[in-house]
Amino acid sequence: MAMLGGVLVAAAGVVVVASPSSGGAAPQARMGDALQGLDATQQVRFDLGRIQFERTLTVEEGLGPTFNQTSCASCHNNPVGGHGTQTVTRFGHIGKKGGFDAMESLGGSLLQANAISDDCLETIPAGSNITTLRVTLGSLGFGLIEAIDDADIIAVRDAQDPAVRGVARMAPLLESPGAERVGRFGWKAGFATVLSFSADAAINEMGLTNRIITEEVAPNGDESLLLECDTVPDPEDVPDAEGVDFVDRVTDFQRFLAEPPQ
Repeated sequence: MAMLGGVLVAAAGVVVVASPSSGGAAPQARMGDALQGLDATQQVRFDLGRIQFERTLTVEEGLGPTFNQTSCASCHNNPVGGHGTQTVTRFGHIGKKGGFDAMESLGGSLLQANAISDDCLETIPAGSNITTLRVTLGSLGFGLIEAIDDADIIAVRDAQDPAVRGVARMAPLLESPGAERVGRFGWKAGFATVLSFSADAAINEMGLTNRIITEEVAPNGDESLLLECDTVPDPEDVPDAEGVDFVDRVTDFQRFLAEPPQ
């Protein structure tokens, strides 16, 4: 990570931070605003990304076959790009001697609550003995978090008292198979970059296959239902008129979101 002309450059992307003002502290960005100090090109990327973040996907564009919401902003709505009050259902099975089975072969652990056809609606499998509700995480300041060096996170870990020391979970970069970084996004730090996070959310929350995750999530793991409910060729996320994919647009928006004000 390095500073180049006021730009904080990370391995996975570029994040701009405002230079300190010699005239005193500048007002903080409001929740949901862009990072202060963006240049004109970056501001346009933020604005275009927000449009896509708020856009409602249609079945013809690849929504489904199962999904939770029809847009990113349907869940990340307080403010747009922040957290939300929406919840999704997680399910699984805990054995008598412990151990959690996410029941991935039956569509777990995330239950998609909606479908483009009633024939493809998911249900909680009979073998599940535990369910829970998960609220939506916010994306404010995501780009700044992404720009933190792995070495800095590991140094913080190593400086902690061994009795309470945390774990720096290594997460694969979905956009760069074989590469990994310290995870920092998602409930279990399962993603290391905003692009990985966006690609995963696109497929699991809206059913939108993309260049990073190209295969549909079959309803309750039943591949035969894809023949009935999935009519759009994969990947469904195709470049727009400027050659930019949906997942890249919403990644721009989240990367350039300002941190929450103090």
